[in-house]
Amino acid sequence: MNTAVRAVAGEIFAIPLFVSDLHVLTPFAPDAFRDAEGSFAYCRVIEDRLDEGLLIEIFEITGGLDIDLREVIASERLFRPMITAGLGIMCNRWLSLGIQTNFDPELDSEYSQNQLLIGPETAPRIWQGGKETPVDPHLSVDVDDWRVYFADDVERRINRELVAA
Repeated sequence: MNTAVRAVAGEIFAIPLFVSDLHVLTPFAPDAFRDAEGSFAYCRVIEDRLDEGLLIEIFEITGGLDIDLREVIASERLFRPMITAGLGIMCNRWLSLGIQTNFDPELDSEYSQNQLLIGPETAPRIWQGGKETPVDPHLSVDVDDWRVYFADDVERRINRELVAA
């Protein structure tokens, strides 16, 4: 994980939905998408987990770079929060649109309810809002695995979800 990538909790990024076929380390000029005709999805950083990546949520609304951040924040999630490596930010692939004023991870993103499954199959744990709880390995749980997604993985997942919706 690149420890140079930092984001602020509440920061909102525009994710281009038309570059997922480009290599994740493809660098972009900071203004590369300013005149782009393609559609963007939006994510909000819930927590910068430092070397573990960024906990983000993706909103179901899509649009351009001139979108009102209040529209983004009012939108529903497209899917449950996930961890990303931050390479999209580092390479100027994802553009910061601003920071939600007075962002509260619990009130705005239900931080204590966010869950991810971690650990080996023989001793799984559920990470929920910063706390880990052991889980019976014989029980089936409806929780996404703790996996660090690269920017192109996130973009492809968004595109799949939007097509399915």
